[in-house]
Amino acid sequence: MKTLIAIMYHRIVKDKNQLKLSAFKKVNNSYKLTKKEFNEQIDYLTKNFSIINFCEFKEIIQEKKIRLKKRPLLLTFDDGTKDHIKYVTPILKKKKISGIFFVPGRPVLEKKALHAHAIHEILINTKDKGAIVKKIDNFYLRNGLIDKLKIFKKNNFCSDQFNNPTSRYIKKMLQIHLPIYEREKIISYFFHKNVTNNETDFVENFYLNENDLEYMQLNKMVLLPHSINHYHLTTLSKKELEKDILDSINFIKIFNKDFDKWISCYPFGSFDRNVKKLCKKYNAFAGFTTKSGTVNLDRKYDIMELPRIHCDEIGKI
Repeated sequence: MKTLIAIMYHRIVKDKNQLKLSAFKKVNNSYKLTKKEFNEQIDYLTKNFSIINFCEFKEIIQEKKIRLKKRPLLLTFDDGTKDHIKYVTPILKKKKISGIFFVPGRPVLEKKALHAHAIHEILINTKDKGAIVKKIDNFYLRNGLIDKLKIFKKNNFCSDQFNNPTSRYIKKMLQIHLPIYEREKIISYFFHKNVTNNETDFVENFYLNENDLEYMQLNKMVLLPHSINHYHLTTLSKKELEKDILDSINFIKIFNKDFDKWISCYPFGSFDRNVKKLCKKYNAFAGFTTKSGTVNLDRKYDIMELPRIHCDEIGKI
């Protein structure tokens, strides 16, 4: 069986203390590895797989042929956080390995935190989460949308694997259901009130900046688009979606001078037929989801819906 593997990474933190409290606060810490764990994992992967670069991936996925002795494996990193320059790039550079980095534009261009990270920080730093729920609900109440609010409450105010009902409701409403302008207002209010009143400083410390991206590109790390605002792409209108794709491409072209054909990486794994169609229109030759799995090159697959293995699932391969 001819198999192609892509590993999905998010945060790489300095030590275990940072696993306890960070923007991606998940019960199983599946979005985070320590620097030591990451280094050990890369050593394991280099011994057991052929770590491929962007061009090799493109050739394999399009031709469905593997000319390597070991199984090919691609390293991918999402969301453009500071640890990608502090810990990831030095380790990959030392081992002469190239990674694919999907970088959202908002933190670099606007010096604003992504909603996903801002919401997590708000939840960590806000004792009275009922106040957030009240702000969300008030939007619907003052606009006479009581029936709509009842539906949202019924569908979203419930627990899941990683969240209690209140946290899940807040995340769903502030990431998907509220109008974008209202999300921005509520997130900004609680972020500045309970997290920090200096968002620019937070962004500088949490995300990659222009100098970081230039350094990474010079050291053979491949930078690719990950939208501008990191919204769920399926919630955007066709006009908004097209603008986001074009703006994110133009943003990456500032640093990736060889940008041409690219891989789409859907924020939150949110995509549909229209998202895939527009990405292809603007020269995406493949698309990564957040679905767990490997690509069997002997079977039929949708090149715009490729799965990845999460970094805590290495044992499965």
